[in-house]
Amino acid sequence: MILTSTIKVLLILSLCLTSTVFSQNIDNINEETQDNSKLKETFKTAIITYGVHKPYTTDKSYIGRGTKGDIGFKLGAQLFIYKHFFIGTFFNATLIDVTDSSLTGDYDRSQITSAYLEVGYEFSILENFNLGLCVAPIGYANYRNDIRDGRVRQQNDHAYISIYQTYLSYNFAGNFSVFIDYSFRNDKTKINTASEIQSEFDTIQYHNIGLGLKFSIGKTVIIN
Repeated sequence: MILTSTIKVLLILSLCLTSTVFSQNIDNINEETQDNSKLKETFKTAIITYGVHKPYTTDKSYIGRGTKGDIGFKLGAQLFIYKHFFIGTFFNATLIDVTDSSLTGDYDRSQITSAYLEVGYEFSILENFNLGLCVAPIGYANYRNDIRDGRVRQQNDHAYISIYQTYLSYNFAGNFSVFIDYSFRNDKTKINTASEIQSEFDTIQYHNIGLGLKFSIGKTVIIN
């Protein structure tokens, strides 16, 4: 009888303890959810971005198959219009080296300068971590091709560009963040060549992997 009573008491105590712990866990989860909601509702007025990236040309065109990406740089600003939605403008410079001139034409390197507009959305996923998704539907690029045949000469081509990008940033100090990003870029060129191979020069595509710094300004959006 004493053993049975002891077991009952232990069971009751266990149930009470389990109920208390469960209740505390629920409260902690609710607090974390509230905290996460607060994180998602932090705002910025603008972001200044500087980054470097490694371009990887695809095999879709002769230029893609006959070149190798060297390095690229970008500088731009994003302005938050409504909540976490932003518009931005960027300047980009990329270098690619020729590995097979029989595919690309008689030059050694291309210096590609671009300017484009982008729209996107950024939100918090964890404390100090932000994820951004953006697309650049409007952009223009100039391909400056360096030709070395005893003397340096240049030849220029042009393209309309579109870019699809995602980035992850980490706020490490005040208004400063570091980021990594990935983008896919599609260049519709205006290169004129023989009709039988024209399709091989109509499009140049890149995968870009980069990193850099972001500096945020303000804590309110343009349209509240």
